[in-house]
Amino acid sequence: MFTPSILGRLARRLAIDDTASPALLLLGAILGFVTALSMVWGLPDPNLFIVDPPALSPEAKETYILLVSMTYAQDGDFERAKQRLALLNDLELRSTLATLAARYTGELQPEPQRRALAKMAVAMGADSAALRVYAVTATPSATPHPGATRVVQTVLAAETARAGLIGTPTPSPSPTQSPLLAYHVIEQARVPCDQGHNAQPQLLIDVQDARGQGVPGVRLRVQWSDGQDEFFTGLTGADPGYAEFAMQPGKTYSLLVADGSSQIAFGLDSGQLDPGCPNDSQSHFKAWRILFRRVN
Repeated sequence: MFTPSILGRLARRLAIDDTASPALLLLGAILGFVTALSMVWGLPDPNLFIVDPPALSPEAKETYILLVSMTYAQDGDFERAKQRLALLNDLELRSTLATLAARYTGELQPEPQRRALAKMAVAMGADSAALRVYAVTATPSATPHPGATRVVQTVLAAETARAGLIGTPTPSPSPTQSPLLAYHVIEQARVPCDQGHNAQPQLLIDVQDARGQGVPGVRLRVQWSDGQDEFFTGLTGADPGYAEFAMQPGKTYSLLVADGSSQIAFGLDSGQLDPGCPNDSQSHFKAWRILFRRVN
């Protein structure tokens, strides 16, 4: 069992160790944050069961999403919030956030929690009149969630599972520890039209190693509202790290690297493309380009 005092000592040890890996330094920051929550919320000492984030129970995932959302509402660090949510490997995360925010509103959960979830959902691309109303209101305070007694175990589960610390009560630096996420989304942008080009809307994907070289045979997973598919790099084009995927009209896609932990490219909407590229002096786009790069 980890008590707040033990967590605090561990966080301080990691904070002053300038030889610790980035993953351990992040863990130290999280431990410090969890310690503060334990003191502010008066949490009982929880038993910590480290699990892989996607394997968390639905209730634990909800608690984790709420905590990340409330932290984002306080510090405004969207990249950090997005990275933490990506650990859940939820390809429909935007929909999950919107649904959760709507449920909290319908159930009249504490207002700071409603605001935080709405702000996180809007930041991830969800949109509705109700979400916009809550998202622009004042920053919420740290109001306990009914499942707050599980917050410490949920946060540590998600943050440490990717750092190679599973089942280790007192982490120590190790040269074999992996980074928090293996692949980052470096670019997500629409490709302008070549006039006269007529084709189906597409996802154009590049997967690179840490040196920027294309990597063949990498498995990619794409998902939309009523389906999903997997395919590999290196099967088309001259670049070994290149892949294409034909989009269906009126669909919005999410994409990640299935071989290893990956950030997710959200909001790949075929409705924002016009592959017919009409010559009308307006801006048109024929495809989405997504670049994934391995951390090391």
